[in-house]
Amino acid sequence: MQELAQKAPIKMLFPLVFLIFPSLFVVILGPALPGIFRSLGPPS
Repeated sequence: MQELAQKAPIKMLFPLVFLIFPSLFVVILGPALPGIFRSLGPPS
């Protein structure tokens, strides 16, 4: 049982990195992206 408990964080790492973090970035950066693209884009 203890070996399973030690392997649990490693098994949870991949879903965290590939599912939760990208959606978190979309939620946090989503509203800011148009302003960022406007400031980095060609001068108008």
